[in-house]
Amino acid sequence: MNQLNSLIIEGNIVRTPEIKDTVNKSRLATFSMAVNRYYKKADGTFEQEVSYFDVEAWGNLVESVGKNASKGCGCRVVGRLKQDKWKDENGKSFSKVSIVAEHIDFMKNATTSEEPKSFEPSANQPAEEQIPPKKKSAKFDKTKLFGSKNAEPAGEADLPKAAGFDIF
Repeated sequence: MNQLNSLIIEGNIVRTPEIKDTVNKSRLATFSMAVNRYYKKADGTFEQEVSYFDVEAWGNLVESVGKNASKGCGCRVVGRLKQDKWKDENGKSFSKVSIVAEHIDFMKNATTSEEPKSFEPSANQPAEEQIPPKKKSAKFDKTKLFGSKNAEPAGEADLPKAAGFDIF
């Protein structure tokens, strides 16, 4: 049986990315992302849950992160999970799971008119020369999801099937 380790997350960068050179002379960019999830509670109200994830970008992606990523910037990361294990000087074991990016889309910033940029390392074409795909954002009526003081309560059929990054 083949094993699979792949994920996609969309969220906002929570601090300025750090770029450094490793001891093996490789370039590494690291940043953290906040990902929001909305769910319906038993009483019918909606709750927001925020999760934070550490992301690593290597190779051609480092330059792209340096040029396009900043605090508050929306992005979509396609990658895999990686677990680091180590022991401190007292022999106590530690573990940390992070995401290794294989592809990054930077979302259009609300304060600028820039189009979203897409970066994926390629052997034949550097990431900086790739043409970003055109994206259309989904439009939803927030009152159908969260309700309004003046509107009647929305029925189950009126709610979107998934509440994600693009619907707000």
